[in-house]
Amino acid sequence: MGAMKEIKEGKRGKGRKRDRKTGNPADWGRINPEYIYWAVCSVTRAGGAIRLGKSRDGNVYNIGVYDQDEYWNEWAESDESCAAKLDEISRLFTDPDGENASSGETP
Repeated sequence: MGAMKEIKEGKRGKGRKRDRKTGNPADWGRINPEYIYWAVCSVTRAGGAIRLGKSRDGNVYNIGVYDQDEYWNEWAESDESCAAKLDEISRLFTDPDGENASSGETP
């Protein structure tokens, strides 16, 4: 499911309360740097911006994406789901041929 579709259907942020109970802190240092690299490259080459952060309690990853006039947040409750969200964002901004949707470059 695409990021924008999740937001429109109100599915973003699911699991935040569940993760707050576990107390597992989000740590960007545990995320494979390649996922971060490709997300940043894909979004910025398309003219957007990306922000990486955490929830106020520090237990949930937050990824903010700015795309022209649109902005949305993605929330990830685990290292694995964070990597999957970054991969999904990378693919959202890259066409099926592996080229950046706006510039024609390969990330």
